[in-house]
Amino acid sequence: MEAFIFIVGIAAIAGGWYWLWRSNNQAQQRMASALGFEVVAQGAEERRPDPVLGRQYQRLIMIGNIEGRRAEVWSRIVYYRNRKRQALATVLAMPLGLSGELRLRIQPARLGQMLAFFGNDQPYIPTGDAEFDRVFRVTSTDAETAARLLTPELRSELLAFQRQITGDMPDSAAGRVAGEFLMGAFELEPGRISYAVPGTASERVAGHLKLAAPLLVTFATHVEALFIV
Repeated sequence: MEAFIFIVGIAAIAGGWYWLWRSNNQAQQRMASALGFEVVAQGAEERRPDPVLGRQYQRLIMIGNIEGRRAEVWSRIVYYRNRKRQALATVLAMPLGLSGELRLRIQPARLGQMLAFFGNDQPYIPTGDAEFDRVFRVTSTDAETAARLLTPELRSELLAFQRQITGDMPDSAAGRVAGEFLMGAFELEPGRISYAVPGTASERVAGHLKLAAPLLVTFATHVEALFIV
């Protein structure tokens, strides 16, 4: 009897894992179709420090093309320093035609301030644009270059994007915080620029990334124009 119960238990666990795998696979297929991308069966994997929270693991799950540029979608898990919590994100990334050591991150202002309490964040770089600095927190390893990248035009595009994502959230403290949790974060790192949005692959996330894609192309073009002579 015990052996039978053990076998049934193992079968139930295996069935659960299979259902989860199948569900995730179907979600990725739907998202790839919505983006016009191709699912990668055995994508590259990366394990690296997270800029703020602890460590990251991410896997390449889709590849495609946006406005003539190669684009990639990564599935990311962020492990908090105490290892007791983790966060899931989906990342739209574009390789850059340069390397360099500049790092820059643009994320919702209040959320960025909260995450900074975990320590090891890059220096905060105010832009001097009151409206922009109220909505976004910019951190970078190079304040001068960050200022050159964040032109008034790009700041305006970022604010317009933020309004697209947050929609009709009330202009109150609670509404602004709720809106920030709908937003993702832009990040420039050596050889790549990306936008990470909370959540796993889905058609909803695909819609969010489609809104971010033109802005990511603009950002990538700005970076390459600044560094490539």
